[in-house]
Amino acid sequence: MSLEDHLDPGEQIISRCHPFYATSKRVLRYGKKGQMEQVEHLPYARLSSVELVERPSHKVMVTGTLIAILGVVLATMGLVTSILALVAGVALVAYGGIGRPGYYQFRAHNMSKAEEGRWRMDHRVAPAFIATIRTIIGERRGL
Repeated sequence: MSLEDHLDPGEQIISRCHPFYATSKRVLRYGKKGQMEQVEHLPYARLSSVELVERPSHKVMVTGTLIAILGVVLATMGLVTSILALVAGVALVAYGGIGRPGYYQFRAHNMSKAEEGRWRMDHRVAPAFIATIRTIIGERRGL
């Protein structure tokens, strides 16, 4: 079977970003694992939003923490450079905590945590697809 076999009569694919497909009625998540097909759907009526979720940079935060600790250790030795290390470390922790774009999350009414995990898209490959979904959601709500 192919994706088209899972479409309702009259339903058309509007946009694609594998494994997600925006149709005239819903968003489909379609993939194959070996001979098994995996198909999930999210009707637009149930879809409440598509949000960009940001992720903190843990590497930068850990580096900042280590530099800040080094600054404290240097301060106990009375070194002037300790203040610079402490300020730089705290700045790196704050910068790492700001977050970077991580993924787009489809939000729907009564969506379980397991479903949320499956309805995520990498932010780098999805901008046009997400714009299409947001346009459709807005039109259906009269926005």
